[in-house]
Amino acid sequence: MRHLPRQRPGTLQTRGGAKVYRGDLGSQEMLTLTISRYRRRGRTDENLLTVRLVGHFDVYCGNGGEHRERVEVVDLETTTTNGAVAAVWTRDDDEAAATLVSRMVDDALEDWTDPCEDVDPEDETNN
Repeated sequence: MRHLPRQRPGTLQTRGGAKVYRGDLGSQEMLTLTISRYRRRGRTDENLLTVRLVGHFDVYCGNGGEHRERVEVVDLETTTTNGAVAAVWTRDDDEAAATLVSRMVDDALEDWTDPCEDVDPEDETNN
């Protein structure tokens, strides 16, 4: 059985034909980005990239609370030559990967609502 070396946070590695980025310390530390390529056969023999972001993200609310949210995003990039995903794929750029993760988390949590906003501070002190 082959053991892979432990991946340092904030680094991009190639594993079995896929690019894997393990989030850096801080808010991204529990997130893993995986980008893999496959070839679509048909009229165009185009290479496509599949992007998967999985993990947990800590959201800090206006009331000083911390909320751990599950993030799972699967996306398809139509080409290996354009866009942010392609930049990570072709350049092996850790910083581009971190930026992509931030953008994907922002999109995934766009409709997030703060559960603390529904709590009446007077109710908390009476309990």
